[in-house]
Amino acid sequence: MTATHPRLLTVLFDANCSMCRHAKAWLGTQRAFVKLDFVAQISDEAGRRFPRLVTKISPSGEPEELVVVADDGRVWRGDGAWIMVLWALREHRALAVRLAKNPALRAMARRAFAFLSHNRQVVGSFLPQCKQDALLHDLKTPAGAAFEKRVMVCALEPGRNGTLEALRTAQRRAG
Repeated sequence: MTATHPRLLTVLFDANCSMCRHAKAWLGTQRAFVKLDFVAQISDEAGRRFPRLVTKISPSGEPEELVVVADDGRVWRGDGAWIMVLWALREHRALAVRLAKNPALRAMARRAFAFLSHNRQVVGSFLPQCKQDALLHDLKTPAGAAFEKRVMVCALEPGRNGTLEALRTAQRRAG
């Protein structure tokens, strides 16, 4: 029996995390082989759609890992979830396959994804704050076919001189 490829991946993410919202916004701008659907991991909708899915919650009440659920019920967590999201994207599928198949690259990816996941609040503090409501725009592909893209409306936090300057400051402090 051969495995079929999913047509839909539901990404269960931390909706209270700025970095996660930015990742969601970026993913919404990417061309994909597989449709991505985003659901806040701690929400009534997630509980209704995936009642038997066990979510790891930190003592502070935040989801501890990214979770991706395929339309056929398969579930990926942590680095496997990150790799599946990359696999869904046209521009990043080859990278996802390399990360999944090469043990050394997979170990490196696991460490990188774990670092980002565990430090997502700090990383997110350097990003512009996104409004959670999105605008839908009809855009034209180079070939002229219409399609929809989600575009997040972002504004810099008050009092910041911009994301790039905040990142440079943090880099200087780190040495």
